[in-house]
Amino acid sequence: VASPGILELILAEAQRKQNQDLVLKTARQIVADFPETDYGIEARMILGRDAVARGDLDEALLHLDIVREVFATSPEAGEALLLIGDLRRRGSDWDAADEAYNSVLGVKGWKHLWPAALYGRGEAARGRKKFAEAAACYERIYVLYSGHPAWCAKAYLARAECLQALREPAKAVETLDELLGLPDLQQQPEIEAARALRAQLKGAGS
Repeated sequence: VASPGILELILAEAQRKQNQDLVLKTARQIVADFPETDYGIEARMILGRDAVARGDLDEALLHLDIVREVFATSPEAGEALLLIGDLRRRGSDWDAADEAYNSVLGVKGWKHLWPAALYGRGEAARGRKKFAEAAACYERIYVLYSGHPAWCAKAYLARAECLQALREPAKAVETLDELLGLPDLQQQPEIEAARALRAQLKGAGS
């Protein structure tokens, strides 16, 4: 059996060369030989992300749940919880998704993940047709985390869509106008959809 140090070197070199087959093979070896050691965190995250990409919910949750439970205070555990939330949301398990995202918000060391977790909570609320609750989550993102432009643009558009669902078109237009008036966000991919939604709302109100 190769030592964990050797396997880590092989893994790093495979990642550097973008040899995905060797990356996955080495990660599986690390998990098999050193399952609940610190060496297994990165390996399980690699396998978890790969399973997510392949749509294998069971395998993804197997690895991500272990990261969350065994390495609960690690930065990787926060990322694992976000991925678990995404997977649960993909399966329309809104309560489980919300629980995972909310767990991220409870750890101060994961503040860099909070915009994503808030957005996830908004999406889970929207999935349950709780549009006012969702709109509040989205608003918190661009009010509190203006240093995350990608999440702010997503949040503005999502909040406007919720306000539209709540039959508050004037507030939706106001939200979109704010987004479209922020120079730092004009390169974000949501801008085109924001313009289209604004035109639709203005047309319906004329």
